[in-house]
Parts: sequence; C-alpha cells; structure tokens
Amino acid sequence: MFSAKTLLRITCSFRFHSSFWFRSSSFCNQVKDQNSGKEDKEQVIFDSVVNRAFRHVYFRTLPLRRQPELKGKEKEICESIETEARQLCWKHRERVVDDRSAAHIHLSSMALSSYKTLLPLLDSDEERVLNIVGRGFGLADVSSSSKSGLQWILQFMLLVSLNKLRTLKRMAENIERDFGKGFDIVQESEVDSNNKLVAHQMVVRRCLYHDFFVAEGYPQVTRLFCALDRSYFGEVKEKRHGDIS
Repeated sequence: MFSAKTLLRITCSFRFHSSFWFRSSSFCNQVKDQNSGKEDKEQVIFDSVVNRAFRHVYFRTLPLRRQPELKGKEKEICESIETEARQLCWKHRERVVDDRSAAHIHLSSMALSSYKTLLPLLDSDEERVLNIVGRGFGLADVSSSSKSGLQWILQFMLLVSLNKLRTLKRMAENIERDFGKGFDIVQESEVDSNNKLVAHQMVVRRCLYHDFFVAEGYPQVTRLFCALDRSYFGEVKEKRHGDIS
C-alpha cells in the first residue's frame, strides 16, 4: 500500500475548487474539433481566465529578483517562460480530454518552461532551479516537508471531524474528481462486519504530470509535484487518522 502523502496530490497552492473552473459540455469538442483554428484551441488550453489568473500570481511569486544573476532580466525571463509554456500546451494538446487536464497541462508547461529557462542562467544548478520554480507554486523547499496553508486547513478539518478516516476518504474522492480523466486512479475501501470504514486506498496508476515530463525528457521536474504532496499531506498519520494509503 502507498502512503497518503505520495498518492494524494493537489496540483498547486493556487488551485481553486473544481466548481470554480469553467466547464462546458462541448469542452472536448472545442479541443479536438479539426475545423477549429489554433487560436480557439489555445484559448481553451492556455488563455482561459483561470490559467491567466494563475500566471499572474505565479510570476509575482517567482523569486527572480532575489537571484543576483538574474538582476535586470526579470521581464525577459517571464516572457520567455510564457512563450515556451504556450508552445508546450499546444504540443501536448492531445492529452487534454477535459477541463481539468487542460489545467494540469498548463501547470506542467509552466513548471517545465520555467525550469528550462532558468537552468542555463543559474549554472545548471538543478536543485536551486527546482526550488525557485517551487516558490512560484507556493513551496518553501522541494526537498522538505514544509507545511502549506492547505495542510493547516487539513489538520483543522481532521481535528474537528468525528470520523477522520471518512473525512480523508471524501477528500480523496474530491481529489480524484479534481485530477480529471488525465489520470488513472483506483480507490478501494475496506469495512468491518458492522459496515464501518476501517481502511481506504487511493492508487494513482497513471500520473499526467509524470507522463508529461518523461515525454519531454525532464523526469526530474516531477519532483516538484511530489513535493506538493508532502506539503499538503505530510502530517497525515495512520495511528491518529486511520488506515489510509
């Protein structure tokens, strides 16, 4: 069985609840319709209101000004990141099968374009670059288990919950909906003779982030999203909260 901190992923610290994302019954047709132009598809994937809002916050959170080597280059760097991210979104448009996968492809594209842009400017220091990009996603350190704001919220919810395991199960189900069809997820619950929930397992059998970065030849960037797991669910303990994996 896998640990909750490994398998329960929230995409980033600026992620909105699923109901906040713009949905359309014709979404997949917008992406796949061969008669639609490139501009229409880019509007769906890259230029949606929510993805533009994410970039607005991301570029203001990315600590470029704190890096001496990047002084005076901030605007040029942000433009380069955005240009390559747009190209990556277009390149991987076939992975977009619903509105959630469009959001995940956008996040992946922003992370990778940032990594590729900054790496040659910072002496190819992979760890340093990952940490800089991680700051844009709200992470203090990709190698640590520093708490995020959502982890504090999670702990409070578990503190006041009368059934912590069932609360975690509901959260896992919400996360699966948030992942969307771009991920392959299996969830199984175990109950006792009284039909009481005693264990729950959520297994991500296919991760869109991992597939994206491997396809681009940068599997190491997946660490960024693994670190987001730890920042949100690192404090989930089996003895305290039940058997969830």
